[in-house]
Amino acid sequence: MMRDALARGVDIVRIETNSDAGMDWAQELAAIKEQYGERFELFVIGGSAGVQLSSVCVFDPESPSDCIVEMMLSISTTVKRNSTDLAGTGIFISGEQALAKTMRNRINQMAEMEEAVEAKNNTDVVNLVSGSALYFAYGSNMSKSQMKKRIQTAEFIDFGFLEDHRLKFNREGSYRSGGVASVEPGEGRVWGAVWKMPTADLQKLTKIEDPTAYKREVKTVTLRDKTSVSCHTYVAIPQTDFIPPEQNYIETILTGAREIGLPKDYIDYIASIETLENTVN
Repeated sequence: MMRDALARGVDIVRIETNSDAGMDWAQELAAIKEQYGERFELFVIGGSAGVQLSSVCVFDPESPSDCIVEMMLSISTTVKRNSTDLAGTGIFISGEQALAKTMRNRINQMAEMEEAVEAKNNTDVVNLVSGSALYFAYGSNMSKSQMKKRIQTAEFIDFGFLEDHRLKFNREGSYRSGGVASVEPGEGRVWGAVWKMPTADLQKLTKIEDPTAYKREVKTVTLRDKTSVSCHTYVAIPQTDFIPPEQNYIETILTGAREIGLPKDYIDYIASIETLENTVN
């Protein structure tokens, strides 16, 4: 139905509130996104198990006669510890333009939620709809040993960079002395590791990173093959412009940077950062 509408020139916006809908559905949506690009807007918000509204889709809300509101109800269950969709029921309401416009506005409002991520390309669609999240680590979580201790399910995907950003140490650590890493818009690039993990484990990572110190944001990361992917990352709530980090914290960052193969000039830059020990001495 969506393909037919898009083929007729109808723009579609869709929100998935079930971030574990399965690979088949993820790949189907990814193929639609790849074919129609910006004309098919897709947002994904993690949902909980049980009976739920798993998606809302609005077709052509500006047309009084052709507009359609689609709502999907799903029933999730656990089979041998794997969460699966047991059944789905679709509700379609056509020709109700006021409802279509209202639902379109509601989707836009939901898309502004912190938990909502826009799927900007077919790679994003597959990751988001199949229940996975991408996380960009630019600090000590580049270290594979540290990341595995924190999130055992984390899988290293590649390294990449944030364009037009710079590395900052503008907040004192919650668990250590000295400054901790952050990023902010600015001239240059910040390199780091891209990790893949179940969406549920991203919530665990948020707690570890301390929500009173870091805000989770979604940023576009460019991988080595020039592919752009949407990644969650953590941005510190700044306290000042610069707080020298501990030397052992910098060493952990350097270990991770070398493990994943970051460019030598960027590694040299990290090694040159003034540390707490150097400041004291």
